[in-house]
Amino acid sequence: MLPNGHERSVDVKVQIADNRCDIRHLQFSTMNRRRLIQISALPWLVTLLAVFAVVRPAMASGSFDGSWVSKYSCDGATGSYAERCRQGEGDSFALFDLTQKGNRICGTHVATAYGQNKVDERDLTGDAPSIYGTVVGNVATVQFRAWTGALGIATITPVKATLVWHVVKPVGGETWFPDDASLNRDTSVQSYHATNCDVTTGRH
Repeated sequence: MLPNGHERSVDVKVQIADNRCDIRHLQFSTMNRRRLIQISALPWLVTLLAVFAVVRPAMASGSFDGSWVSKYSCDGATGSYAERCRQGEGDSFALFDLTQKGNRICGTHVATAYGQNKVDERDLTGDAPSIYGTVVGNVATVQFRAWTGALGIATITPVKATLVWHVVKPVGGETWFPDDASLNRDTSVQSYHATNCDVTTGRH
């Protein structure tokens, strides 16, 4: 038998050892719970990322709205046209009040040539928008109508801060639509008026 003092010392050491075991067990249990929570949260995180990936393109599709312009370089201008171009009277291609409503898109246009002596301005054959089509994904396929009523087909694609215009089917007859153009937002237009894409008068 151990003396009383030694017995108390042994009891204290045993108690300390038990307490350490309890602490380690608690730490181990806490770590397991954290890992379980992290593992349980993974499916929710995957689902959230998947939803974000689906929603993101839809948010980007609104970037069509507004007025856009492509101002031509003066490099190819000659004679009086070159002088007028340097004075700020150069030619351009513009899309005004371009509006996306659901998967539909519409707006009006102005295209000039020869120092603005030649102008193709919206649709003079009716009240309908001169640019009209549908948006699929991030690309708009539109029918465009010259002032003569001639029809063509083009695609409009947002690329960073610009719209890329590409003619798939040119109009017949005289027209000043470019085959390809990169349009920037027209900062000279102070107000935006949404075009009514429901108006179809004069369209075929």
